[in-house]
Amino acid sequence: MKPPEQIETERLILRKPRMDDAPAIFAGWVQDPEVARHLTWRLHENVETTTAMLERVVAAWEQGLRFPFVIVDKNTHQLAGMIEIRMESHKAELGYVLAKDFWGKG
Repeated sequence: MKPPEQIETERLILRKPRMDDAPAIFAGWVQDPEVARHLTWRLHENVETTTAMLERVVAAWEQGLRFPFVIVDKNTHQLAGMIEIRMESHKAELGYVLAKDFWGKG
């Protein structure tokens, strides 16, 4: 079972990633050492690395393996981060990353 491709809250839109998100994701968090300090992936050195990551993410969604959502601020339309549901057998894991500009905002 796949989740909806978009979820809206009062302040945020969670939506399926798109390939044209690569520049904003690169600028927002994947090259920031402070953001990635406790994460398992390596920093992205260029937007091409981010594009390749998005290709894998979109393919995983289509295959029903993982369900990442881009987090979008509803007021500014700025990409704030990503949140992902990873399915494995009868369990699910949830992970997220936020750009520093969105830390501490509840």
